[in-house]
Amino acid sequence: MRKMTRRAALGGLSGAGFVSLLGTLSPTATADEGKAQRSELFVVGPFNLGDWFRKAKPRIEGLFNVGSPDRNEIAKSLSKCTLFIIDERVWKDPKKVRFADDGPRLVAAGKLHHVWKDNKKAFTIQIGDLKAASDKIDYDAVPPHQRVTVSVDLVTAGKAGVGYSSSTFSIMPEKPYFYDINGKLRRV
Repeated sequence: MRKMTRRAALGGLSGAGFVSLLGTLSPTATADEGKAQRSELFVVGPFNLGDWFRKAKPRIEGLFNVGSPDRNEIAKSLSKCTLFIIDERVWKDPKKVRFADDGPRLVAAGKLHHVWKDNKKAFTIQIGDLKAASDKIDYDAVPPHQRVTVSVDLVTAGKAGVGYSSSTFSIMPEKPYFYDINGKLRRV
């Protein structure tokens, strides 16, 4: 399997997802200034969903009750899903760069639907909502940076004999991501 890069992440977006990201890229004139605004996307990552799952709290164990494989097998399959944060930097004033007002986005590439099946049981995990939210922005720092919280909803369904279960739950990294306006991850 080809390793997912940040450049490939932008190329791997769905058509609708890519159009929605590009919607804010064209220069726009502000009503009161009449000046063009310049903006560009940047990518932070890659992050491995399997790693997030391995580090998730043990409380999720009870959610996999009917037909599920063991936790290590699930983590191995989820490792085939790569996540990226896509953000945007904006120059309203040519000398002052800022993060876009509409915030970062979390996107996924790779394997998004995971299936385990044999004669006695079946279990699936599908990637659901991907969430990213700016938690704090510091424009006084050089370069400006922000803290972003992210999470992924996993939608599960299991079947064994006549038993059936389904659930949706969120997993997230242990700490928010902290990166600068150039997309470089920083230590918190």
